[in-house]
Amino acid sequence: MRNIIFIILVFVSCSKKTENGIRGNIKAKKLNITEKEFKSQLIKEDFFKYSEQNVDINKIDSLDIYNENTNKFAAIDAEELAEFSFDYFVPQLVKMLSKRNITLIVEKTDNTEKMREISINGEKIILYTEEELDNETFWNSAANNFFKKLNEILKLKKSDERFYLVNGGNDLSTFLLTDHQVELFQRRYESEVSEIPRNP
Repeated sequence: MRNIIFIILVFVSCSKKTENGIRGNIKAKKLNITEKEFKSQLIKEDFFKYSEQNVDINKIDSLDIYNENTNKFAAIDAEELAEFSFDYFVPQLVKMLSKRNITLIVEKTDNTEKMREISINGEKIILYTEEELDNETFWNSAANNFFKKLNEILKLKKSDERFYLVNGGNDLSTFLLTDHQVELFQRRYESEVSEIPRNP
């Protein structure tokens, strides 16, 4: 009798493990999507809506989401931003936002060098503090403060897109994404955290 009960328990235990294993694999398959599936879903989610004409969404294998001609991506470089070298990246941001009928004017002020103050569409903001400069967190602070302000502008304009940051330091870049597009990035790059766009 004990042997029969033991066999039944082993069978039930194995069945549950197999069932959980199958569910686990299904979940993993749902989260991990191939590059081609990722691009196909981005197309469906209007990722390429504001792209220049030379971006051919029919050539999916050569489609580059990191191409600035998509008007969804911009290379920033945190050092350039923190040192107020706006000519390096602001023209691309201006182009991206103009496609959405949003004006962007970024300028230095009289207090830029002394207080790290800049003007975005006429409103003054401090990019980073003296303390952040001293503890060497100013690159991150500058990027976060800059793009938070841009996201406020997008919100005021009732846009469903926001700027999200990718990587950091000299490799800092940004995507202009909807919530659904961010979810696709999260699914595609779940094992490469640095590639997942994050809120500033």
